[in-house]
Amino acid sequence: MQPYYSDDHVTLYHARWEDVPPDLLRADVLVTDPPYGTGGWRRNGTGQGDNPTGTLVQEAWDDGRVEWLTLAAGRPVLTFWPSATTHRLLDAAVAQGYEKHRTLYMVKRDPKPMPKVRMSWSV
Repeated sequence: MQPYYSDDHVTLYHARWEDVPPDLLRADVLVTDPPYGTGGWRRNGTGQGDNPTGTLVQEAWDDGRVEWLTLAAGRPVLTFWPSATTHRLLDAAVAQGYEKHRTLYMVKRDPKPMPKVRMSWSV
């Protein structure tokens, strides 16, 4: 497997977790942004902001699986994951023997199509 990027300090690979060869599993840390299983918003037309319409689409590859965590084998993991399903990831981490975890939430502008009315979210 060829690196996506490499320099003197870091080597990055871009692949599905099932395709990672065993010799790459000696990494010091696993950094991943896996499919979340939440679907994604697709705009029905062009434009941004002024077009509030969109459709939530669930792609076949967007499965939200957590089995990739077995690749880490106890090494540090940095992953990007939606807060709505963090419990699934943390449950899988505990099942893999991870006793400590930290969660950092980033508040960012919602990338989904935004209507021109004020919205509120429940937790």
